[in-house]
Amino acid sequence: FFTILASTDATGLVVHSAASQRWVRAREVPNSLIINTGQLLAEISNDTWLATKHYAINSQAHDRYSLPFFFNATADHVMECVPSCVDEQHPPKYSPKSYLQSQGVVQ
Repeated sequence: FFTILASTDATGLVVHSAASQRWVRAREVPNSLIINTGQLLAEISNDTWLATKHYAINSQAHDRYSLPFFFNATADHVMECVPSCVDEQHPPKYSPKSYLQSQGVVQ
């Protein structure tokens, strides 16, 4: 769905630019949060928020640690486009699917 990261002095986020079709290093913005959006958010927002391919590298001389926390929907919960992201000019691009179906496709 999405990931929230606190910005640190240990840069290393690399994102894929859809415009240039190149991988670019994200610039550091002190005291900020980095939000990585995923495919599920793209689908329920009807591509209002796009999923960005990304990865991280450790180019520092010290260790880096992450502490992930996962919160998932009930497996059979059916998700569809958020009503405010759909209208006559913007019909749904994705068919409704359960959380379990969405994870089978993504992973």
